[in-house]
Amino acid sequence: MIERGKLNVVGLALALTGLVAVPASAQQVDLEALQDEAVQWLQDYIRVNTMNPPGNETAGAEFLAGIFEAEGIEYEIAESAPGRGNVWARLEGGDDPALILLHHMDVVPADPRYWTTDPLGGEIKDDGFIYGRGTMDTKTGGVLHLAAFIALHRSGTPLNRDVIFMATADEEAGGFYGAGWLVENRPEIFEGVGYLLNEGGGGTEVDGKVNFGVEVTQKVPYWLHLKTVGEPGHGSRPRTSSAVTEMIE
Repeated sequence: MIERGKLNVVGLALALTGLVAVPASAQQVDLEALQDEAVQWLQDYIRVNTMNPPGNETAGAEFLAGIFEAEGIEYEIAESAPGRGNVWARLEGGDDPALILLHHMDVVPADPRYWTTDPLGGEIKDDGFIYGRGTMDTKTGGVLHLAAFIALHRSGTPLNRDVIFMATADEEAGGFYGAGWLVENRPEIFEGVGYLLNEGGGGTEVDGKVNFGVEVTQKVPYWLHLKTVGEPGHGSRPRTSSAVTEMIE
């Protein structure tokens, strides 16, 4: 769940404008109205079933593409496998290293039996929170990126670098049909890219102040090959001196 009021489109749009915009006159964008649009986008996005497996991210890509079409923004969808869509759009700017706004469209499965709301409902309840699978990981982040991207487009602000919005498949199961596939099969997208904003990092409130961390890596497998020797016996009457016990100890 995500609190409706915490969908801070205004803050992200202003921060992003400061990062990529060239000082110049630009059309004023109603960011408060855009925030309301973003809330509706998030609700609709949650209702697109992209649970992985099987993924079905093409449906998510087509949802985002519909918003780009309404805004007159060119985009591209590429499937790494049937139903495993990836989508991206680019705002062209100056020669500074490009910035990618990246999120994944797939979400982990949700069993409605263990939910008090429809996991694909995107419902705003009386407590002010939006409920649904993907609100935290990571359709909210995607909509924040989308709204900031749309704000830059609507403003007509000259940019000092290209800004790329990218939504990928399969992050929850390894990224082989998403970011990994794009790097291998569409490397031209990433030429000249110097920065990427994604999930991770974040802020933690300590003593009333928000501390922002910098994430440099995530957990990765550390494979071990262990061998123990113990006294053999039948599984129905395990011995305290068995090989399994020795390994646990």
